[in-house]
Amino acid sequence: MKNPSKYQKLAATAIINAGITIKEVYFNIPDKTICDREIPWGCNYQEVLTYRKMLKERQVEVKSAQAGQAFDLGHDTVLKILYAFNGIQTPVGTTDINDMSLIMRLEHGQHKHLFTGDLNRAIGSYLADHPQEIAADVLKMPHHGTEGVAPNQFFEQVGAKYALVPSPSGLWCSDRSSRIRTWFKEHKTPVFVNGFSGHVRVEDYGDQIKILAEKGYNPDGCT
Repeated sequence: MKNPSKYQKLAATAIINAGITIKEVYFNIPDKTICDREIPWGCNYQEVLTYRKMLKERQVEVKSAQAGQAFDLGHDTVLKILYAFNGIQTPVGTTDINDMSLIMRLEHGQHKHLFTGDLNRAIGSYLADHPQEIAADVLKMPHHGTEGVAPNQFFEQVGAKYALVPSPSGLWCSDRSSRIRTWFKEHKTPVFVNGFSGHVRVEDYGDQIKILAEKGYNPDGCT
């Protein structure tokens, strides 16, 4: 690209530039106070405004995400937003930006898939104590599987048969991920870490699940 866009670093731009049509984006927009107090590591409100401006320029409608919203995707598939905390008025008081992650559940046939974003310990502990909707067959690991993430009770309540971890191998094998690694190993739950497995594809046929890893499954990558 000879003249890269100033929005090039935003993930949504890469998706749009790849030719994928996006009509709507559901966004749990953070409060400026919460956002700016996490500069430079967590959030920057100016970047949020830039993000929205880019989407508007691309004629993508930005909508506020709300708990309870459900999207019928057809073929016996429903995506539901379970939780969308605002970081201020939450059951556990004020939280950081990570606990504003949308907690979503995809249901297809006999299976459930739980998406947790960067869920952290504060809201993770709350969900562990109020687990009515978080049980799932496949778990997208919160917070890259590093410490500060939800307590072990959260993983017990989810009861996933498979876990997917968006993490480089070095981070997953570090002390920061030791507790989470140990818990899943002790519970004999297959964990696919993209630092070892590369791109991971989940195929849900309604009555069975297949997980295809670009570089294969490497359960003992850290040993």
